[in-house]
Amino acid sequence: MNETVEFENEHVRMLRVKPIGRERHPHKQRYDRLIIYIHDECILHKAEEKLGKIRRKSGEVIWKSQSEHKIENLSEFEHEALLGEMKH
Repeated sequence: MNETVEFENEHVRMLRVKPIGRERHPHKQRYDRLIIYIHDECILHKAEEKLGKIRRKSGEVIWKSQSEHKIENLSEFEHEALLGEMKH
């Protein structure tokens, strides 16, 4: 998975995440975060033994609480998202 730190200070870390088509992400722990979707995407999301298919549109912005999860890009194409992860 292509994950780049775009900016970081004592309060926040900004990440650009760009998984290629059909890529599976390893298990991750994330803090509270704001996610901005750059491209449309369809992912398979597994957290706390719950499995679900999620679709997001380009420009969509969501807030996610701290979690541990694994995801898989179900598309044939790369997708891209910006994550503003709050530091605790």
